Amino acid sequence: MKFLENLLKQKTDNVELASQLFETQMLGGDIDRKYQYQVNKILKECTPKGDKYPERQQVLLKVIELIGEPQTPKERFLVAKAYAWSRANYRQQAIKYLELYLTNDLYSEIIKTYSSNWSYQEGLKHHLSEMYGYLGKAYIGEYNFDKALSVYENMINKFPDDPPSYMGKCEVLTKQNRLLECRDWLVSCKKLPYYKLNKEYGKTTDENWFHFTINRLLNDTEEKIKKGYKYRPRKNK
Repeated sequence: MKFLENLLKQKTDNVELASQLFETQMLGGDIDRKYQYQVNKILKECTPKGDKYPERQQVLLKVIELIGEPQTPKERFLVAKAYAWSRANYRQQAIKYLELYLTNDLYSEIIKTYSSNWSYQEGLKHHLSEMYGYLGKAYIGEYNFDKALSVYENMINKFPDDPPSYMGKCEVLTKQNRLLECRDWLVSCKKLPYYKLNKEYGKTTDENWFHFTINRLLNDTEEKIKKGYKYRPRKNK
């Protein structure tokens, strides 16, 4: 029984260390004093000889190694995000663990963090937009445009006022050379209530984020149509 308790404690410590290590890859990440020595030691090990800074990919792989096969929402979140931030040759793993995370219980603590400045619903939207955004990008990187389109359309249905999903869908349609369809869809988006200009302090703001995004995407798409743009995927080496 004591052996199992020690194993569980070691796993918990490893996951917390992995979480603290991951914080070093984010702007303004604070490290718990309890883990500073271990984190700094790992960062030093991940720093190539003669360089001042640790190699990002090595740090991400260490995060993944410390967690092992993820079992909890926090573990699945950390592994999924670490792979999502990794180089292109880890894209298949990113897809696997992003799908695993998004089809299981979400990591509630990170949603609370996002919700600290907004409502819970806004925090949830921000979190899902981020994680599904990573998944959509990974699918695009693998030229699996149908799955990427499904991801972005699903997010648009869930959160129709969230611009990143519209950007993602526009990118997919462009890469599928469906520019005319993309243009017509973007024109229809101008009829959505989120496109309307906001009134703030008695003045009309000429751009809110949704309004600005749709206009920019539409202008870019019309410019591509005018120039006869055709997307040609890179040849596999």
